[in-house]
Amino acid sequence: MAYTIEDLFSIHSEDHKIVESLYAAIQANANASTGFDYIKFKQSVKTMIDTMGMNEETATKSAYTTASTLGITKQKLIDNVQTYSNVLAKEKSKFDLALKNNNLKIAQKEKEPAQLTEKIKQLKAQIADLEKQINDMELRIQNASHDIEGDKAKSAETARQFEDAYHSLNDRIKTDVDTFNKYL
Repeated sequence: MAYTIEDLFSIHSEDHKIVESLYAAIQANANASTGFDYIKFKQSVKTMIDTMGMNEETATKSAYTTASTLGITKQKLIDNVQTYSNVLAKEKSKFDLALKNNNLKIAQKEKEPAQLTEKIKQLKAQIADLEKQINDMELRIQNASHDIEGDKAKSAETARQFEDAYHSLNDRIKTDVDTFNKYL
């Protein structure tokens, strides 16, 4: 019976995807391996335990005896186990890098409220400045209306005074012409 990587390690985690990712890395290494290796050794041990009812010690010794006929030594087996440990270490490095990048994104998000608060403060200051400009312009409009009315009244008064002076002077000139015509 061929056991899956999951059968061999039976790791339980809250996040099944994480475990599946690690299993996939181990499986990829096992698929690339030629000959008898750690995974095949582990499968042999599990088969003897499950099908022959052996205990772990007996199954491990029996599998090693069989593997030794293929040229596997304890050191070669331990060295091969290390390659799988290295595979997991590479996966951890990838995860650590991804986690670091994710933490950087989180740090950026943590800065965002303060940045937005500062931006809001700036915008409120701009709004206050614009409102002041609007109020100043509205006051100028009110003053302009008042000034225009005053200017109109002054202009009308000046026009009336001019007309009065003009007519008075013109009447005097006409009177002088009439006097000249009468006496000369």
